[in-house]
Amino acid sequence: MQRRSLRVVALAIGCGLVSAVAAGGQTVGDILDRNQEARGGAALHDVQSVRQTLSVDLLGTNAAVVVYSKRPNLIRQEMRIAGRTLIEAFDGVVAWTRGSLMANDTPMMLPGARAEALRAQAGFDGVLSVARAAGRQVDLVGTVVIDGREAHHLRMVDGRYVRHTYVDARTGLEMRVVQVTAAGRLQQDLSDYRDVGGIRMPFTIRVTVDGRAASVVTVTDVALNVPLDDALFAWPR
Repeated sequence: MQRRSLRVVALAIGCGLVSAVAAGGQTVGDILDRNQEARGGAALHDVQSVRQTLSVDLLGTNAAVVVYSKRPNLIRQEMRIAGRTLIEAFDGVVAWTRGSLMANDTPMMLPGARAEALRAQAGFDGVLSVARAAGRQVDLVGTVVIDGREAHHLRMVDGRYVRHTYVDARTGLEMRVVQVTAAGRLQQDLSDYRDVGGIRMPFTIRVTVDGRAASVVTVTDVALNVPLDDALFAWPR
């Protein structure tokens, strides 16, 4: 459970889009435009790197997590728990891990499904923006109500994953992201959005796995445009 929670704490979030229309006449393109502006618009492109410090409650066990992200698609996540540090990273080519809750500290490449998940997280501007830039198809399923708020339900197939993103119809920000694979269903509920240097970011993420509460992620600090050497993300040699 700790490993899966680590893989989802990074916060983080055109051609090929379908022309489905939501209530009010909005298309997928309209919803993505609104989401981009709500998250920061042009200011997003001024951000070259991010360091986030997180506190993760894993069903009563607390873990300290630091997430480093750098353009275009580099990510490193360090979780400190039970006196040990677990690292998962993507250097633009290789997804790898080092450390565990056991004694082995040998660097290893991540297997297929876990590697794909980390690569998706590494997309610096978020899953929706990366999908749009790549011309991947995003379907508008319809409009639903989540916790009393109307949300646009977007669906995207990404490799072995089906991703469902629910965008708040009022704010334009992501409320919920659900990732479905053969291994199960991972849901993230995003809330407490705050302004950080002109960028809107969620400071609370509640994670459920196959319908069961798994963790609560709380952002305690965010630093933008911090100096990060590419070597921080590289496969250890």
